[in-house]
Amino acid sequence: MALSQILENRNVKISLWIVAGILVTCLGIATWVDRIHQTQKNIQKYWLIVAENVNHRVEMLAPFARFISGSDPRAQTTVQLLAAAYEKAKHFPLDEKIIDDAASMQAFGNLQQEIVQALVQLNIIVQSNPTLAQNQHYVSLQNQLKAFEAQIIFASSVLERQIEYYNSLITGFPEGWVNMIYPQYHVKYFSHIATLENEINKRK
Repeated sequence: MALSQILENRNVKISLWIVAGILVTCLGIATWVDRIHQTQKNIQKYWLIVAENVNHRVEMLAPFARFISGSDPRAQTTVQLLAAAYEKAKHFPLDEKIIDDAASMQAFGNLQQEIVQALVQLNIIVQSNPTLAQNQHYVSLQNQLKAFEAQIIFASSVLERQIEYYNSLITGFPEGWVNMIYPQYHVKYFSHIATLENEINKRK
């Protein structure tokens, strides 16, 4: 039987359409999974940048506290706020599991807000005293803080977009279908990460 005759056979046509449909479906799933894996890598990369610079910011609370406690007798409350935020942050594990749990991410965001509020109080005292504001040691600390927060702002912005894209990938299909075939994929969470610069700008 000639090839043309075979291809004209109705059953053969149906079979070819089925095979083509399966191939297209498999290709679509493979592309979908590849995008998920790539997005997961990006999420991990930018979370590590966020975590690293958040830790650097925490480490700066102690030198800020030492500076203000020896420079302004009014700063006792601010020193206590800085010390309390430092202690909480040192006992808060910064691992990637945070973005897999809504409560953990909310707690992380709240802690960052507390850190920034302590820094805001420090900034208020320093700005009210020109001598402190122009102190070279303070200026050096402030420049370091700005550098860390610039990284936090950049990396958290990218991280938020990557998490949104990841979530759109795994929720683009019926949830039960995804959970049945790929149970390791779950929605990830992101909370705004406060920075001193943004907080000061809000108060202007």
